[in-house]
Order: sequence, then C-alpha cells, then structure tokens
Amino acid sequence: MEAEYQAEVTCSEEPRILEEIQVEELAIDGICGVY
Repeated sequence: MEAEYQAEVTCSEEPRILEEIQVEELAIDGICGVY
C-alpha cells in the first residue's frame, strides 16, 4: 500500500518539478545570452 501511495505522490509532483527545471534552464539561457 505504501509503495502505491508513494508512486501517486511522485506522479502528481513530477510536472511541477519539470516546470521548475524548465524555468531554471530558461533563466540560465537568458543570463548566458546577456553576457
């Protein structure tokens, strides 16, 4: 039961984490573009 719950939590959090990574990459690209 615990493993299933863990998987559900991971799946629900994954999109948010991916979005954060994309935002960070865009910020890094922007900084690199400025310099």
